[in-house]
Amino acid sequence: MSFIFFIIAWTAGIFIGSFFLIQPMIVLFFGIPFTLKLKAANVFKTTSPLGVYFFSLIVLTGIFTGFSFGVLTWFPNQIIPYCIGVGIVFLKGLSQLGANQNNINDYIKNNASIMDIDKFEKATGINIQNDDH
Repeated sequence: MSFIFFIIAWTAGIFIGSFFLIQPMIVLFFGIPFTLKLKAANVFKTTSPLGVYFFSLIVLTGIFTGFSFGVLTWFPNQIIPYCIGVGIVFLKGLSQLGANQNNINDYIKNNASIMDIDKFEKATGINIQNDDH
């Protein structure tokens, strides 16, 4: 029976880490710095999405902390498999941080409506007007 609990806690760590640890890290290490760079280049037609990024960073980190505290409080015997699951996701997620193609594509997709595309291309050197983003 303890093996089943181990697998459940390990799987929970993987899912919780995937949604509530890696996403805020991408926001922290890519979204915010990239937005600050674009804001300095006056790329945004309206307000920049910094507020949304800070809000999501706080909320997602809070949810991750809440889940982790819950596992520690109510299932203390399962904290090790939970941490193993989170650790696996963390190590695999390190490659997703920074200005990689997926993050840039998602950024453009989510923020294209508030950006001046010509200014974006000048600031980043990325041509998006002829790409399918």
